Amino acid sequence: MYAAGSYAKSIGIYGDMNGELVAVLHGHIGGITHVRFSLDGQRLFSGARKDGSILCWDIRNLGEVLCTFQRHVNTNQRIYFDFDPTFTMLVTGNSNGHVIGWNINDSSTPAFDFLAHNDCTNGI
Repeated sequence: MYAAGSYAKSIGIYGDMNGELVAVLHGHIGGITHVRFSLDGQRLFSGARKDGSILCWDIRNLGEVLCTFQRHVNTNQRIYFDFDPTFTMLVTGNSNGHVIGWNINDSSTPAFDFLAHNDCTNGI
């Protein structure tokens, strides 16, 4: 299974390498810039242009957003996110120069948030 994000604000979920479309996910307000599966393959994380939400999708119940990690994004720049080596922390930048991190099982409150630059922090 793989995911492909589009500028049309949707994510296609495809079965193995045969190209069979399994589902189309909608929920972002901008073109998709980043998609990443969890290590266990049960969740998909996605981010988009001019969209402050990093969405966490339930792959077992396609189309259901499990949680949303909120950041400040007001630019068309690709503001990436990544995970720590143990895949317990989601880390991203924002338009205000901050680096923000959450426990991937708790999107309600960031575990850390600090100013890294006086400009957009887009490469994590």
